[in-house]
Amino acid sequence: MESLNDRPMCPVCKHGLALSRISSGERGFEDRTFECSTCGGTEKVTIEVDPVKSDAVGWLARERRPPR
Repeated sequence: MESLNDRPMCPVCKHGLALSRISSGERGFEDRTFECSTCGGTEKVTIEVDPVKSDAVGWLARERRPPR
């Protein structure tokens, strides 16, 4: 999985899974939980994250602003 827009397929019904939770994993990794809205199945994927390439950098540099 390359980015947040890449969604795995449900192993049960083969529909696209929706991201339902992101939690921190081991250092340098995060756990993403995907859920199927069709059958209710879930899948947990651990991905490597690079804090330098994170969207949080823009927030910290005040380049991005929350919606009004």
